[in-house]
Amino acid sequence: MSDPPLALVKHAKERRRGEQDRAKTGLVEEIAQRTHSSKAQAQRYTDTLEKVLTEALKGGEEVQITGFGKFYVREQKAREGFNPQTRERMRIPAQKVPAFSAGQGLKQAI
Repeated sequence: MSDPPLALVKHAKERRRGEQDRAKTGLVEEIAQRTHSSKAQAQRYTDTLEKVLTEALKGGEEVQITGFGKFYVREQKAREGFNPQTRERMRIPAQKVPAFSAGQGLKQAI
């Protein structure tokens, strides 16, 4: 029997400011419960994963978790935008952004 889905992740448009921390807290609690470890230990695991992913991406590396997906950095092209307060047109420069590509196992699970 498979584990029930995590009910802590909301669609990005539904998430309000400050709610990200609650989602992370819920994830930490879920990890602690499923691994029969303390919340402090689960928090260390979560923080370490976040740090490892961030450092790898900053270094230009890809991080692949077989069956789950791949984290990588992609180039976002420069584009035209506008200031929502003044409606003034502005140029948004090209930038590097983090990206995620779901693996086959995750796609099939969903």
